[in-house]
Amino acid sequence: MTYLLYIAVMLACLLSTPAYSDELGTIERPIVNGSVEPRAIALSASEQLAVGWMSKFRQPGDTFCTGTLITSRVVITAKHCTDEYRYDEMFFGLGREPTQSRVVFDLSRKIEHPTEDVALLILNQDAVDTLNELNRGNPGSENSVTPIAVNRHTLTGPDRDELIGRIVEVTGYGETNDVTRSGRYFAQVELTDINNKFVVVDGKGDSGLCFGDSGGPVLAVNLRGKPVILGVESKGDPNCSGVDYLARLDSLRDWVDDGIRSTWMSLPVGSPCRDLTFLGRCVGNTVEWCDENQVINRLDCSVRQSVCLYVNHTDGYYCARPPHCDRGSLHCDSKYDGFLPSGPATVSMVSDGCQSAPAQDDLSPIWWATLLLVGLGRACVSSRPA
Repeated sequence: MTYLLYIAVMLACLLSTPAYSDELGTIERPIVNGSVEPRAIALSASEQLAVGWMSKFRQPGDTFCTGTLITSRVVITAKHCTDEYRYDEMFFGLGREPTQSRVVFDLSRKIEHPTEDVALLILNQDAVDTLNELNRGNPGSENSVTPIAVNRHTLTGPDRDELIGRIVEVTGYGETNDVTRSGRYFAQVELTDINNKFVVVDGKGDSGLCFGDSGGPVLAVNLRGKPVILGVESKGDPNCSGVDYLARLDSLRDWVDDGIRSTWMSLPVGSPCRDLTFLGRCVGNTVEWCDENQVINRLDCSVRQSVCLYVNHTDGYYCARPPHCDRGSLHCDSKYDGFLPSGPATVSMVSDGCQSAPAQDDLSPIWWATLLLVGLGRACVSSRPA
């Protein structure tokens, strides 16, 4: 029975994931040596669309940096991309090729971190609503965008160790070293270090970020199979295929949450959910979620003397206190928010499929339990606790 189950998982992986070469150097495409679609992790088309371009004075042919939607109105990027411009001199666009983008957003303001190379851009419109409206009655077009969350799980200890040596994905709109190619490209790089300020990646001379990719994300997949942004591009080797330093975001989550919270004035409780789902999310110690009427709800967990965290695959985010959480702490990492041990091979439960499975000799009960837990969790629907 175990071998039959193993064969079934392997067939599902082959059917659900596009094939790609394991050798980075075999694909001569930009970022430098990148690809139009991600290869290290699976992103849906709507998640890929969340990575957008920045330009000045509404000129899509003059892009200068990359940013990523983390909510339907908040973009995260690098501060060195924004500090020379007023917010009303910058624009954020969505689409693989800037010159062919169907939507460009004005900004209502920018928020720059006082010490780190990170900035938030607040759009003057809701990106999810705007795309839905623009594409109404045109099902063949890009008609949805799914923001990608900032990693909130503390990258220290075992979780840091699990990520070191991983192949992760970087993306941006920068220089491609090929005049015939432009727009958004993805590249696989190795995550080599996580220090107090940066997530460090290395293209090993084969691929990497380049000029104009500043502010672009480095993406990994967490234990729940969700893509998360570990950091945003800050600086790197000028050869565009070596070491890059991306500002680490988990240590800045309070600041990021403050930026998200600042948009709540325009999105009060009872507003349409937009990018929110029933599973919800944490913003600081407040949980916000979409109820059965498709409107926003929020609850301050401190009122219940608990913290906001990911409870389980059925209930999503809510107020709770796991056994390992110190009383009074606003940051209690859920056991579901870590990163899956890589082992001889990696399991990535992403976009309703998996990328690879452990070797036959490594099919321990823990692996099967993880596969079944995530698979069943995605199919569960139940009411949120009172």
